[in-house]
Amino acid sequence: MKSFISLAALATLASAVAIEDKEDRDFKKFADKQHKSYKTVSEYKARKQQYLKRKADIDRSNQETTDFVLAENQFTDWTDDEITQMLGEHQQVDFDEKTNKDKGLSKQGLDPTEVLQGARGKKLKWWEQPSEPVEPVDLNEPAPEKTDAEYLSYPEVAADTPTSLYPTDLDWRESGALTRVQNQGSCGSCWAFAIIATLESQNFLTNGKLWKFSEQETVDCNVLDYNCEFGGYTNRVVPQHYVARNISPRHADTYPYTARDESCKKDTAAVEKSGVVAVGQTTYSTPNYITEIKAMLANGPVTTSIAASSPYFMSYQSGIVTNFDCQNGGTMDHAVVTVGYGTDATTGI
Repeated sequence: MKSFISLAALATLASAVAIEDKEDRDFKKFADKQHKSYKTVSEYKARKQQYLKRKADIDRSNQETTDFVLAENQFTDWTDDEITQMLGEHQQVDFDEKTNKDKGLSKQGLDPTEVLQGARGKKLKWWEQPSEPVEPVDLNEPAPEKTDAEYLSYPEVAADTPTSLYPTDLDWRESGALTRVQNQGSCGSCWAFAIIATLESQNFLTNGKLWKFSEQETVDCNVLDYNCEFGGYTNRVVPQHYVARNISPRHADTYPYTARDESCKKDTAAVEKSGVVAVGQTTYSTPNYITEIKAMLANGPVTTSIAASSPYFMSYQSGIVTNFDCQNGGTMDHAVVTVGYGTDATTGI
C-alpha cells in the first residue's frame, strides 16, 4: 500500500511539473515573439500569470465559437488597468464653455494630481502583489450551451423598409479614402487617431488628396487638456481645436508621432501646414435602424466609440465578433473608425 501511495504521489508531482514546464515554454515563446523583457523575477512571474489567464480566455472562446478567432498578441500579458489606460476614449460628461475645457475628466476620478501622487506613494508594483494560480482550460470539455434568454438579450439593430438610396455593401478602403492602419502605442490617443483618420478621408473625398495628417499635433496642441495619460472625447476635437481656433491639420512627416505628451510645435518653421480647413463636425446618436447606419457612412468613414476593453476585442485576430460579452456593460472606452458595412460571404453575418 505504501508503495502504491508513493507511486501515485510521484505521478501527481510529475504531472504538475509537466504542466508547469509547458506553461513556461508557452510564456517564453510568447515573450520572444512579442519582444518582451522583464526587469525582475517578480514581474516575470506576474506577467506569466496574467498571460496564462488571458490565454485561458482565448482558448475557451475559440472552443465556444467559430464566428471569430482570438489569438495572443502584445496585450496578452497586460492588466485590465493597463489596457484601460491605453484606450483613451471617454464619454462626454460636462463641458465648460467659458474655459473651453472638459470638466468630465476630473468627474470620472481621473484627476492628474491624485493619480500621480497615488502612483508615487505605492510601496509595491502590481506584479509584486500575491496572485492566485490560473487553472488550465480543458479543451476536451464541451462548450457550455447558451440559454434562450442569452440569445434573446442581444440588442439587434432593427430591420426597416428596404431602400435603394444606399448600396447594399460599402467599404471606403476600396475607394482609397483611408491611409494605412496606425499604431497608437501605449499612449491613450485613440481619440486623436480616429479624428485625424476621418479628416484625412474627408480631405481625399473633397480635394482628391490622400495626405497623412499629424496625430501628435492634435495631442500636443489641443486646448482641451486631452493627452496620452487621460485620453479625450472625439466629439470636441474638431469644433474646439480646429474650427474655433482656425487651425489647419499639420502634415505628419513634419510633425511625427512619438506616443507621448510633448510641448506644442505646430507653429515652428519645420512643421508644414496642410492648408485644409475643417468647417464642423456632425455627432450621431446610437443608430436604431440599419438605414441610419448606411446614412451615416454615405459621406465617408465615421469616428465611432466602442466598448473595447473586452477580451474579445483585445485578443481579436479575425472573423466577426458575435459574443454578447463584447458590450462590456456599455462602457465606451475606445475610438475607432467605421469604414463600411456588408455581409460576410463565408459566414453570412
